Amino acid sequence: CEVSNCYDIGVTQITALELSGDNVVDDDIAHLLVTMHNDGPVCSTYPGLMITADVPGTSFPTEENESSVNWWYAMFADDTYFSDMVFTISPFVPPDTEITLTARSVIMGCLNEGCSEDPYCHDCPLTDPMSITITVGDFFPSQLGDSNFDGTMNILDIVLVVSLILNNTTYPPYNEENAIEIYLSNINQDNNIDVLDVVMLVDIILNP
Repeated sequence: CEVSNCYDIGVTQITALELSGDNVVDDDIAHLLVTMHNDGPVCSTYPGLMITADVPGTSFPTEENESSVNWWYAMFADDTYFSDMVFTISPFVPPDTEITLTARSVIMGCLNEGCSEDPYCHDCPLTDPMSITITVGDFFPSQLGDSNFDGTMNILDIVLVVSLILNNTTYPPYNEENAIEIYLSNINQDNNIDVLDVVMLVDIILNP
């Protein structure tokens, strides 16, 4: 197969968190946040985002095994797609187990072993995957309010949320390059980025 126009689609950011509860990696519902960007021409051959886990018992709703794929019809040049993928971890996975979640860009048919015989398949994008490692029993790397997802909630997050408000940022994010920052800034989960999120963030910082 010849390299398709989707060669330069790649994963740009990845993190994980719980939206409710103690934000500890366990058998509660968790969210994997991923952004994917197209630095090349228009891709019209069904681009996708594939997630894999290296530990059995890590499951996504669309698959019963350790793999999940989000598909789109196309992806324009210089465009960004955002995915919020729900996953769970089996209660039988022992504490202190490290789980690596890997996100990679694919296109429809590129994983077909019979590619040379399939006139409709193409090579996978040439970009590198991105991974994140979480440990059962430890905290997730991100949480609501950690808007710049650096692992700490402080004045920098307040500045970022205020900036989003002043720029009339819409929610939910779909194709913004800073989609994960927007997602993490909706602290009260009311689908708006506004002064209420700032008030809640200040309270969290002052009363850890």
